[in-house]
Amino acid sequence: MGKRIVRLTESELINLVKRVVKEQYESEPEMEEGFFGDLGRGVRKFATGHESSEDKEMKKEKLMDDLEYITSLAEEHPDNFFMGDKWDRFIERTKERMEDNNYKGYFTIDQIELDDSKLEGHLDKYLGKKGYKLVAMYNPGSSALQQMGAGASAGVKSGYSKTMSNESRLRRNRLR
Repeated sequence: MGKRIVRLTESELINLVKRVVKEQYESEPEMEEGFFGDLGRGVRKFATGHESSEDKEMKKEKLMDDLEYITSLAEEHPDNFFMGDKWDRFIERTKERMEDNNYKGYFTIDQIELDDSKLEGHLDKYLGKKGYKLVAMYNPGSSALQQMGAGASAGVKSGYSKTMSNESRLRRNRLR
């Protein structure tokens, strides 16, 4: 029997997990009524990085506010920002990256997060200074599922190449 790849939407995955849990624990009366709703939020956060669509919208609004703040700094001091003269292009590319990443990331200026208290002193030190370019970046985030998949993939890749000798690898390739 060969492996099959099954693709599920987020809602199908949530419904599948709910059904499995329901069948497994049908006989337990002490289960809370809100358990399945909580389970759905947990599965959603695990898979997408957001507990709900409201949570995603709040994160999106925060990111847009952060982008607006960085834009105001770059418009005031275009000579002090990398891509300051092509800021529209930066905004366009950043919005695309944010959408592709499902609004899970965060912004940094010179690798200092916007919420960090060190940023204010850093900006005071370098804004208006000739010859210094600040680098604003959107850093993509990931969901627990993406982190788990990346870790498993890296483990398989590193372990696979270390445990198999070149001779074994050649023998395996001849058998294919």
